[in-house]
Amino acid sequence: MTTTVDRLTLADIYVDYTYQRETDPSYVTALVAKFDPDAVGALSVGLRPDGTMWVVDGQHRLKALVELGHSVWECSVFHSSGPEHEARIFKRMNKDRKAVNAVTVFHAEVVERDATACGILAAVESAGYSIARKKSWPHIQSVSELRKVWKLGGEDLTTRVLQVIRDAWPREKDALQGCIVGGLALVLNATGTNQGRLLNVVSKLSPVFIVRESDAYASYSGQRAKKVAGVILEHYNKRLKHKVQV
Repeated sequence: MTTTVDRLTLADIYVDYTYQRETDPSYVTALVAKFDPDAVGALSVGLRPDGTMWVVDGQHRLKALVELGHSVWECSVFHSSGPEHEARIFKRMNKDRKAVNAVTVFHAEVVERDATACGILAAVESAGYSIARKKSWPHIQSVSELRKVWKLGGEDLTTRVLQVIRDAWPREKDALQGCIVGGLALVLNATGTNQGRLLNVVSKLSPVFIVRESDAYASYSGQRAKKVAGVILEHYNKRLKHKVQV
């Protein structure tokens, strides 16, 4: 398949929904909000025998560019025999494309000097851990959960969560699961929680036990981290007059 790169008028490019996914307006809005012209890349466009042009890869970028007021953009153009040809190319481009994992995105944000990513990494490393896609100590994979913790309580909460994990379960890889990280954050962020007491309580429980109990825990619905928090609080609140709740 021979392709050329040309600047095309965006208004002349069509979307064929017989094989394209439905447009996601929220995704278009997100692209507009974080628009970076250097990261958009060329749109893949099929030029049909009748002279019409159809976007094969990049329909959301196309709509975002139009919303931003762009009238022309670089496109990688190939000669299409029609919808069946384009659908085959569309399938190959999307099926064979390897998604970028969250850890890779996180490290890119660190290099970019994103304030949140750099803050999380500093807290992780100060506790003796690292962020990597490895299921072994001292590597943390749960970037999404760390982001939630940071959003909930910033550097202070993130640091305290990691301190409890480090001191309660030294060199224990099962303690680095996202639900443990998130569950401890909910407990530590609750009004009245004493970090010293929490450390004493969870150090007597194994992470495997906590996760297993949370799987059958029905008092909290929804996120697994909240169920983990519920299991921890059952033990934390024993013999306490004023119970801590999340």
